Amino acid sequence: MPETGALPKDKRALLGLKSASRQYWALNNLAFMATLLIQFGLGMWINLFVGVPAHHPGAGSANFFSGAFHSLVWSIGQGPIVLAIHSALGLGVAVHSIHNTFWNIKWGTRGSAWAAGLGAVFVWAAGVSGAVFLIHNKDLSSFLMALFFGAAMLSYATLVFLLMHAPETETAAPRATATT
Repeated sequence: MPETGALPKDKRALLGLKSASRQYWALNNLAFMATLLIQFGLGMWINLFVGVPAHHPGAGSANFFSGAFHSLVWSIGQGPIVLAIHSALGLGVAVHSIHNTFWNIKWGTRGSAWAAGLGAVFVWAAGVSGAVFLIHNKDLSSFLMALFFGAAMLSYATLVFLLMHAPETETAAPRATATT
């Protein structure tokens, strides 16, 4: 089995964690939740102290996908530094939420797979709300981002709980999937 995770093999051994163990993945999810808290703090900083200019590429676009793309490219490349970090980190969070879901479908329990999937839906909903905020600069979009963040945190807290309380008997191999 290939080694996975950010901790080197010797550090995992020192902590008594196997790369495919549920406890190790619960630790990864706690780090992910910390990343979400940083993301939330950056968003609040932008909302309270920076703001988004009314005129930038993608602003006011009638086409969501085009407006979101141009706004995101602008925010990372030419927007205020806090907005650039928030946008780039948001992309990383979105990608990790999908990875997290697939890991839990393959290696986790049924409950952890559901919690991870629900968390990913909330992360992506927050991202869509962020794109709408960049396009239209409406307070409702910022409010929805905060609500979806809270829902994602609840989902991931549930996920950590489920992973920490699941027996380790199934982590030696992926769960069997039905094939036809």
